[in-house]
Amino acid sequence: MLYDFSSRNESLEDLISSDTNNILQTDYVVLTNVSERLNIECEALQCGVRGFLYYQGGIETLLKMIHSVSNAELWISREIMTKLLLAGGLKKNVKQKGDIYTLTPQELNILNGLTKGYSNSAIAETYCLSPHTVKTHIYHIFKKIKVTNRLQAALWAAQHM
Repeated sequence: MLYDFSSRNESLEDLISSDTNNILQTDYVVLTNVSERLNIECEALQCGVRGFLYYQGGIETLLKMIHSVSNAELWISREIMTKLLLAGGLKKNVKQKGDIYTLTPQELNILNGLTKGYSNSAIAETYCLSPHTVKTHIYHIFKKIKVTNRLQAALWAAQHM
């Protein structure tokens, strides 16, 4: 998801507080038309932003960024990466067991299918996965959220999503 940050009078805090659907945690969000003077990259990365396109980026840069981010890579400048590495990297918040943010985007998709009552085959077809892959994801979801069956997982999702 590309989020145009150019004509916004809002801050990064406003973006985060308006993220009621947890898009920053479930989708690949890239801030576009970012001013380098804002210095928001470190905080934005910690919140789930996957990359930044600055004003001077052209169409070739956009295409490269889309390709990289869709392959689960970050799109940040070497300068920012160097600063992060020299500062000791991102300071991730410790996540609690069973917290929604410990689930991967794919696991969240599959959990959503579970809450709708879909079978493993229907979930596999919906997300272009094999039924075996869905079964493996469901196993990991159950372990992460500490449940033992689909009904408990659906009830957990109703409380946490």
